[in-house]
Amino acid sequence: MKRLVNCGPVVGILAALVLVGCQPAPPAGPAPNQVQVCIDWGVGMKITRAFVTITGRPTVLEVTRQIAPVATEVTDTGEEWVVGIAARMADVDAGTLWSYELNNEAPTTAPNLRHVKPGDVIFWRMR
Repeated sequence: MKRLVNCGPVVGILAALVLVGCQPAPPAGPAPNQVQVCIDWGVGMKITRAFVTITGRPTVLEVTRQIAPVATEVTDTGEEWVVGIAARMADVDAGTLWSYELNNEAPTTAPNLRHVKPGDVIFWRMR
């Protein structure tokens, strides 16, 4: 005696996956040991968003360097101010510079001196 199996729902689900794609949904937010980094490149470019897993208390600069090359200028006091991210350089003569916010606050501390903790959000913007 042959056994009949109803494959209708399975076939429908497989067809939907092929049509829609099998890409997982982007995470809603950082995992407990991550920091979110956003980079607004300006001039109508899409904002880059990444989650970086951290240990200890890294700085804003250290975390940012995990997702893109960063050029800095170092002051006599050891502060490192960002002048370029991924070859997008600031141009003081044209009035553009890189600035960052940490958890929606604009710190006055250089990014190499500002530490982050899990759950923090770093937002870089070309101004």
